Amino acid sequence: MNRIFRRAVIAAGSLGVAGGIALAPLPASAAPMPVIAAWGAHATGAITIPQVALATPGHTPVVASNANYSPYLATGRIVDRATPDTALSRVESPLVTVSPYGTMSASQVTSWCNISPPRMSDAISAVGGASVFSGAISTSGGYFLTVGMNPTPVTSYNPPQNPAPNTRVFLWSPNLRVVATITFNKQTISKGGITVSAIYVSSRSQTLGLGTSSCAPKK
Repeated sequence: MNRIFRRAVIAAGSLGVAGGIALAPLPASAAPMPVIAAWGAHATGAITIPQVALATPGHTPVVASNANYSPYLATGRIVDRATPDTALSRVESPLVTVSPYGTMSASQVTSWCNISPPRMSDAISAVGGASVFSGAISTSGGYFLTVGMNPTPVTSYNPPQNPAPNTRVFLWSPNLRVVATITFNKQTISKGGITVSAIYVSSRSQTLGLGTSSCAPKK
């Protein structure tokens, strides 16, 4: 059994490196994103949450008292900012309930990105990062976690305050199937731009991003 589980962890980790477990794409009808933007929460799937507190350079800062979608998501205050070259997002007291598997919480999560014109080439330099303060994942009902490629099962996990880009935690069912992936400091780089989500939860039918900053070069 341990050997079978170890192989399953390695397979899950390999899928994660390629972009996560069964990430649900945005619907084809989704509107194109602004060049520079920040938003506090966004979900697709059975539970749909439009971008909360969407900030752009012409509409900033944007504040929301919460993003409460019971029983799936609850947050405190959200503050998002954007300038022509920088985006910042802050979400206080997020709590995600992945029923009946477990919960993910933090006292605060933040993300940022910055884009600057080139100095020596035609490339655009985009960088970003995220922080998770007092983060915690807990499981119940026989479900458990593995972190990255580590096959050791645990029932709880506390991410570092400044997680490495694309730090993945896999949520497993008792019959050894990955039912969800929680990614801390999720970074997607494309065409000279970057999108950073402090926390990104994905399953076969649902995605949720918290504290997202997006910086892309003008087309």
